[in-house]
Amino acid sequence: MNKTIQLTEEEMQDKSLIGFYDLIADKLGHTKDKETLQYDCRKLWVSESIQDHIFRHYYSKEYSPQDLGFIWLCHGPKTDTSLKGLTAIVQDGFIRFCFK
Repeated sequence: MNKTIQLTEEEMQDKSLIGFYDLIADKLGHTKDKETLQYDCRKLWVSESIQDHIFRHYYSKEYSPQDLGFIWLCHGPKTDTSLKGLTAIVQDGFIRFCFK
């Protein structure tokens, strides 16, 4: 079952990819023990606006476009150009629990 999450500009301020995934986990009620969570980027779609916010974070840290492209392709969610605003769609399986 897919869950649609609307985010605010304030929530997206200066978010790295992992910071963004942690924010989504918070929105889904996983507020504690984030070190026991694993995120499956294949199970998450985001709007271009969310992608732009995350890209701005990395560009501000002086990542090159090539570095950012590699990060997004290997570890980033799918960008869905039909989504409006700061919208994310989370599919079952995005969050998995691991044990230490």
